[in-house]
Amino acid sequence: MRTTFLGNRWLVVALVACAQCVHGGRSTHAADCDAIPCANLLQSDGQSAIRTSPLIAQLKPDRVLILTSLDRQDRLKEQAVLARELASQLRSQAGFDAVVCRDRVCDDMNPIRTGRFDERTLIELGRTYSVDAVLYCTVQSIEAYRPMKLEIEFLLVNIDQSVAVASGNQQLDLSDIRTEGLFLHSLNADPDIGTMLSNSPTRMIGFGASRLAASLAALWR
Repeated sequence: MRTTFLGNRWLVVALVACAQCVHGGRSTHAADCDAIPCANLLQSDGQSAIRTSPLIAQLKPDRVLILTSLDRQDRLKEQAVLARELASQLRSQAGFDAVVCRDRVCDDMNPIRTGRFDERTLIELGRTYSVDAVLYCTVQSIEAYRPMKLEIEFLLVNIDQSVAVASGNQQLDLSDIRTEGLFLHSLNADPDIGTMLSNSPTRMIGFGASRLAASLAALWR
């Protein structure tokens, strides 16, 4: 067993998964899984919360599948809003196509949490959706009252190479005057009359998706 640092967590690398995983309503036991590691150490550029593989220049995707976690009971729409908005923003900003997965991943088995990729699942997703990369993402936390705060975690995995291309988290806090200004500007709203807009979690998630898409697009510029 080896360990590799992934974002703010230690990525545990094992030859087989040590737990039961669920995907698309089907249970797969550890004996049937091929758990594979990130092939290269993710490194930070020192300027952002995104860590990238040294191979990133060679791994720009053509078509990405966006896969979110199951919604929590108190978050009925947030993951769906994130997936939909992120797909739209990636298409317009990043120069590659993006589609939303019909299924969700259980939070306990999300590679963002476990650091393990099930090779068979990746290949199956690639064939089903005709994609060459999977973007795991989740609304980790959101505060819906003013000033709103949002944290999104993500992990981009190349299917062919089974490599973690980029990972990290994005934190947005509207108590920061500059961030609030960017948020209202994205809505073409006047700061003096933007109070109601600053209380919309859906718009906040859309703003976060736009910022994340821009950050991912910048990785290949």
